[in-house]
Amino acid sequence: MATNKAVADRETRLRFMEVSETTGEALRDFWTVLEPHLPVILDGFYAHLGTEPELAKLVGNQAPPAEAGARHTLGAALRGHVR
Repeated sequence: MATNKAVADRETRLRFMEVSETTGEALRDFWTVLEPHLPVILDGFYAHLGTEPELAKLVGNQAPPAEAGARHTLGAALRGHVR
């Protein structure tokens, strides 16, 4: 269960990003469209990072864990569960 501080922090971030209830609903709907394509999108993103030597050094062999984290974080954000 979210604490009062967590709820206030979330509301502050959403207000800063100008995410209204209508926008939040649209993002949640969009997630259902995006989610099935996310593995291909993230594979392409990390492959592109690998073409830049400095970025490839930063990512190294962390792409799969980073991809899983990105999928989780993006999904939580678009579903409206950003903490």
